[in-house]
Amino acid sequence: MNKLLTALLSVIALLLTGIPALAAPDSIKLTVHYQRPGGDYNGWNLWIWKNSDNNSL
Repeated sequence: MNKLLTALLSVIALLLTGIPALAAPDSIKLTVHYQRPGGDYNGWNLWIWKNSDNNSL
């Protein structure tokens, strides 16, 4: 019984690993709505960084 259960679980594991992972999109569109009360947008920029595993600057 143990050998049969092991064989069955092995077959199931092999079948499940064949499921392809979804690919990430090539690009992501991000729209930022920013309004200044005075309407002065000269010298304004948007800086974006990737997420990192450490929480340091």
